[in-house]
Amino acid sequence: MIYLGPAGMPLDAKSTQDGMAILKEEGLNAMEVQFTYGVKTKPETAEDIGRLARKNGIKLSAHAPYYINLNSLDKQTVKKSKMWIYRTAELCDIMDAEIIAFHPGFYHGLEKKVVERNIIRQLRIMLRKIEKESWDVLLGLEVTGKKSAWGTIEDIVDVCKKLDGTIPVVDFAHHHARLGGALKKRTDFEYLFSKYEELGNDMMHCHLSCIKYGDRGEIEHLDLGEGEPDYKPGIPVFKQKKYDIVLIFETAARDKDALLMKKMLGI
Repeated sequence: MIYLGPAGMPLDAKSTQDGMAILKEEGLNAMEVQFTYGVKTKPETAEDIGRLARKNGIKLSAHAPYYINLNSLDKQTVKKSKMWIYRTAELCDIMDAEIIAFHPGFYHGLEKKVVERNIIRQLRIMLRKIEKESWDVLLGLEVTGKKSAWGTIEDIVDVCKKLDGTIPVVDFAHHHARLGGALKKRTDFEYLFSKYEELGNDMMHCHLSCIKYGDRGEIEHLDLGEGEPDYKPGIPVFKQKKYDIVLIFETAARDKDALLMKKMLGI
């Protein structure tokens, strides 16, 4: 099954809770709760969000703060990054949100193997904490769009093979941007899916948008149809998969773009 929905509440919603009924009315069935600028939601609010999501058939996920960096040269930044993920994990467990999406870290001039080792070490610490607290959530390592950031699809799949409790978040626009325009043909989309399928998961969590990019990769996200990549070559690939796929739209149009993709998919 393909699930579609916005990153954040629908455009016409006044609150996250209000957005659940709107998504159902629109015929959408997913939403990524945004903690990108801070984890400020109270547990009772998270409980209410989860109840309304279940009532309206909305599959939830969450995005942790943008300023997470598990490879920071500043130990306090690493400590705070884990704290923000713990706070997000606790709220996800309350809401029944399955995945926390986040950008793992930056290179800071270090060799790729060193960065990967540092990130794996911090992920293992967090996974132990999540297991200890019995939070039912996966750590979603997002494919990153800036070349200064660790996180190609190959890097992330390799790490997820080593760590139970982690899953890639396949951001098509980020992949496209950091490789200077990688998604052009059906085979380009098939490559991303084939890398993901090395893990044997029964669900794939994705971010979609168009994107402006330059020599250093990602510059800014754009609405569907306002730039690259063109998703038309990927439509047959999405439709042929037998496992669940969650498509989250990180665009200003949000639910409107989700509806546009739903029409493109013919579902």
